[in-house]
Amino acid sequence: MPPVRVVGVIRGSEKPSIFVPANEPNSGQWFYVDVPMIARACGLPENTVYIEDINEDVSPTNPYPVPKDVNTLIRHSVMPDDHLKYTFTWYTFNPKLIANLQLYYILIC
Repeated sequence: MPPVRVVGVIRGSEKPSIFVPANEPNSGQWFYVDVPMIARACGLPENTVYIEDINEDVSPTNPYPVPKDVNTLIRHSVMPDDHLKYTFTWYTFNPKLIANLQLYYILIC
């Protein structure tokens, strides 16, 4: 087999949150990346490296996988900036919810 050139970023396993279901290797359902588990399921050595491809050959005839920016691949999936946005969003919902509940009880009761 001729050599293959791969351009990508070496990634590690992901840590699932409590909301992510367990992987089911027997049925081929993977909900998060667990490199050793995937390697075992594929009959590969435990020290197999997971490389996320950076597709440099994008063309109209070969649009997939959608190319990713290296900086996007290197950064953590949920950055602190994202947490700040989520915090702001959910804490602004809280006063609105309280106001709506008060209005509901005033109109109904």
